[in-house]
Amino acid sequence: MEYAEKVYTNKKEINKILSKLRRFSFEELIKHQHYEYSLVEKNTSESFIREIFPKFELVELIKSRKREDGKESYTLHYVLEDKTFVVIVLSFETSPPTIINAFHAKKNFNGFKKSLRKYYKPT
Repeated sequence: MEYAEKVYTNKKEINKILSKLRRFSFEELIKHQHYEYSLVEKNTSESFIREIFPKFELVELIKSRKREDGKESYTLHYVLEDKTFVVIVLSFETSPPTIINAFHAKKNFNGFKKSLRKYYKPT
Protein backbone atom coordinates (compact mmCIF):
# COMPACT_ATOMS: atom_id res chain seq x y z
CA MET A 1 0.00 0.00 0.00
CA GLU A 2 1.37 3.38 -0.97
CA TYR A 3 1.33 6.25 1.50
CA ALA A 4 2.78 9.71 2.03
CA GLU A 5 4.55 10.90 5.16
CA LYS A 6 5.58 14.32 6.45
CA VAL A 7 7.62 15.32 9.47
CA TYR A 8 6.84 18.55 11.33
CA THR A 9 9.38 20.18 13.65
CA ASN A 10 8.30 23.80 13.27
CA LYS A 11 6.41 24.91 16.41
CA LYS A 12 3.84 26.86 14.38
CA GLU A 13 2.97 23.78 12.30
CA ILE A 14 2.97 21.56 15.40
CA ASN A 15 0.59 23.92 17.21
CA LYS A 16 -1.72 23.99 14.17
CA ILE A 17 -2.04 20.19 14.35
CA LEU A 18 -2.35 20.19 18.15
CA SER A 19 -5.19 22.72 17.96
CA LYS A 20 -7.38 19.85 16.68
CA LEU A 21 -6.64 17.97 19.90
CA ARG A 22 -6.49 20.53 22.71
CA ARG A 23 -10.20 20.54 23.47
CA PHE A 24 -10.29 16.81 24.25
CA SER A 25 -9.27 15.13 27.47
CA PHE A 26 -7.50 11.78 27.43
CA GLU A 27 -10.64 10.12 28.78
CA GLU A 28 -12.68 11.41 25.83
CA LEU A 29 -10.43 9.86 23.19
CA ILE A 30 -11.66 6.72 21.49
CA LYS A 31 -9.25 3.87 22.27
CA HIS A 32 -8.52 1.59 19.32
CA GLN A 33 -7.99 -2.06 20.24
CA HIS A 34 -4.41 -1.82 18.95
CA TYR A 35 -3.78 0.86 21.60
CA GLU A 36 -4.55 -1.64 24.37
CA TYR A 37 -2.27 -4.21 22.74
CA SER A 38 0.57 -1.73 22.34
CA LEU A 39 0.50 -0.77 26.03
CA VAL A 40 0.95 -4.40 27.01
CA GLU A 41 3.47 -5.17 24.27
CA LYS A 42 5.66 -2.15 25.11
CA ASN A 43 5.18 -2.43 28.89
CA THR A 44 3.79 1.11 29.19
CA SER A 45 1.21 2.03 31.82
CA GLU A 46 -1.94 3.79 30.72
CA SER A 47 -1.68 6.13 33.72
CA PHE A 48 1.71 7.29 32.39
CA ILE A 49 0.21 8.00 28.94
CA ARG A 50 -2.77 9.77 30.57
CA GLU A 51 -0.34 12.00 32.50
CA ILE A 52 1.79 12.87 29.44
CA PHE A 53 -1.03 13.38 26.90
CA PRO A 54 -2.08 16.96 27.89
CA LYS A 55 1.53 18.21 28.11
CA PHE A 56 1.50 19.51 24.55
CA GLU A 57 4.46 21.79 25.26
CA LEU A 58 6.61 18.61 25.25
CA VAL A 59 5.71 17.77 21.63
CA GLU A 60 8.81 18.43 19.54
CA LEU A 61 7.97 16.47 16.43
CA ILE A 62 4.85 15.25 14.64
CA LYS A 63 4.90 12.76 11.80
CA SER A 64 1.82 12.53 9.59
CA ARG A 65 1.01 9.57 7.43
CA LYS A 66 -1.61 9.59 4.68
CA ARG A 67 -2.42 6.31 3.00
CA GLU A 68 -3.81 5.69 -0.48
CA ASP A 69 -7.25 5.14 1.05
CA GLY A 70 -7.14 8.74 2.30
CA LYS A 71 -6.92 7.91 6.00
CA GLU A 72 -4.39 9.97 7.90
CA SER A 73 -2.71 9.47 11.25
CA TYR A 74 -0.48 11.71 13.33
CA THR A 75 2.39 10.49 15.47
CA LEU A 76 3.16 12.88 18.32
CA HIS A 77 6.62 12.72 19.91
CA TYR A 78 6.71 14.09 23.47
CA VAL A 79 10.29 14.62 24.69
CA LEU A 80 10.83 14.00 28.39
CA GLU A 81 13.43 15.49 30.75
CA ASP A 82 15.67 12.44 30.44
CA LYS A 83 15.60 12.87 26.61
CA THR A 84 13.58 9.69 26.08
CA PHE A 85 10.23 10.18 24.40
CA VAL A 86 6.61 9.14 24.40
CA VAL A 87 4.88 8.30 21.13
CA ILE A 88 1.12 8.78 20.78
CA VAL A 89 -0.50 7.97 17.44
CA LEU A 90 -3.90 9.51 16.70
CA SER A 91 -6.48 9.66 13.96
CA PHE A 92 -8.69 12.70 13.51
CA GLU A 93 -11.07 10.71 11.28
CA THR A 94 -13.41 10.41 14.29
CA SER A 95 -14.72 12.90 16.80
CA PRO A 96 -13.39 12.65 19.40
CA PRO A 97 -10.07 11.51 17.88
CA THR A 98 -8.98 7.90 18.12
CA ILE A 99 -5.78 6.95 19.91
CA ILE A 100 -4.27 4.11 17.89
CA ASN A 101 -0.97 3.50 19.62
CA ALA A 102 1.05 4.82 22.57
CA PHE A 103 4.31 3.85 24.22
CA HIS A 104 7.38 5.15 26.00
CA ALA A 105 10.41 4.89 23.71
CA LYS A 106 13.30 4.44 26.09
CA LYS A 107 15.92 5.74 23.70
CA ASN A 108 17.41 9.17 23.08
CA PHE A 109 15.10 11.44 21.10
CA ASN A 110 17.95 13.39 19.49
CA GLY A 111 19.39 10.19 18.01
CA PHE A 112 15.95 9.23 16.72
CA LYS A 113 15.41 12.69 15.21
CA LYS A 114 18.83 12.58 13.55
CA SER A 115 18.01 9.23 11.92
CA LEU A 116 14.69 10.63 10.65
CA ARG A 117 16.50 13.42 8.81
CA LYS A 118 18.07 10.80 6.56
CA TYR A 119 14.65 9.93 5.18
CA TYR A 120 12.49 13.06 5.60
CA LYS A 121 12.91 16.77 5.20
CA PRO A 122 11.22 18.32 8.28
CA THR A 123 8.76 21.16 7.68
